[in-house]
Amino acid sequence: MLGLEHFVANHPFVSYAVIFIGMFIEGEIFFLTGTLFTIKGHLNWLPLIIVSFGGVFLGDLAWYFFGRASAQTHFGPWLEKRMHRYHGWIGERFGDGYFHTALFSKFIYYVNRAVPFFAGWHRMSLKKFAKTHFFTGLLWIGAIAGVGFLLQNLVIAVGVKPVLRRLELVIIGLIILFVGGEYLVKRVLFKRIVR
Repeated sequence: MLGLEHFVANHPFVSYAVIFIGMFIEGEIFFLTGTLFTIKGHLNWLPLIIVSFGGVFLGDLAWYFFGRASAQTHFGPWLEKRMHRYHGWIGERFGDGYFHTALFSKFIYYVNRAVPFFAGWHRMSLKKFAKTHFFTGLLWIGAIAGVGFLLQNLVIAVGVKPVLRRLELVIIGLIILFVGGEYLVKRVLFKRIVR
């Protein structure tokens, strides 16, 4: 049994806490890594989904309040100068179309932190923000859980032991897949914004 697998098997509650905190950093990688241990039987699907959703929702709230507080500091004018050419685009995204912006951002690293931050910055009502991010969080967890179930079927087809023997390579592969894919989408998105 590998060191990481041994840790998860013997400390499931700590592992769920790590996954919860991981949702503030990079949700897909932490969730799909948790999926591998769920397939092996060290974790369970329902707590994994609940903990992941809770981490995503509370992470969004934390970024919202950070944005709201930052607008009143010395950081505020500095960021205003840096973002002045995006004001029109940002203003459009925080109106009636905010649900789509929040949902789209869930699947792009960095942007998924920036959207809640700017929602707080622009003093969006907490009620609207919480309602939007609750439902977009549910949609995100549904989509990523679907990917997790596909991964489960793939691992079952290949065999659990070969995958877990190469767990570090699998995790590195997931990081490359999600961070690289998100980076490419972000580049395309920002090219469209700047035009």
